[in-house]
Amino acid sequence: MLHKPHKTLALLILAMTTTYTNALNTDSEQPVSYSNDGSTQMRNIEGRRLITLTDNVKISQGSLVISGDSAVFEYDLNSGELIKISIQGMPAQYQQQLSTSEKIAQGDSDTIDYYVEGESKLEFIGNAHFKTPDTIMSCATVAYFMESEIVNGVGPCQGTIVNQSNVNQSN
Repeated sequence: MLHKPHKTLALLILAMTTTYTNALNTDSEQPVSYSNDGSTQMRNIEGRRLITLTDNVKISQGSLVISGDSAVFEYDLNSGELIKISIQGMPAQYQQQLSTSEKIAQGDSDTIDYYVEGESKLEFIGNAHFKTPDTIMSCATVAYFMESEIVNGVGPCQGTIVNQSNVNQSN
């Protein structure tokens, strides 16, 4: 029988699963895992369970890796579903393999919000930089919609559109 702290940690690890279809097909089949050098604290606020990790946080799911100084996992208390992971850093960093052809997406910003409800989205907030083989963008904020591979920026912005020959015509 697990003691309460061990049971809580086991439930936390089991609950950290998200889904999305972009990147490697096998990424969404992997559990979300984390490591941190500091504290892990859980609290319930207004129908949400917030889990805060501090000091040298690394979050991964398959080829997706996000790292920063701290992170907050936000779950819906009723459904138990993961809604969002917010990672803060100087800077927070993201990297993910996009396909089996070794293409990589990467980015960094003051905060990275990873939304898992609906279409998975990464939002880079504050001094945002985002790069794929087809797009390089630096803005105040960058939003990357993972399934549709759409990238939007809020300025001021600067960047380069390298190649759009592989863009899905329905987007």
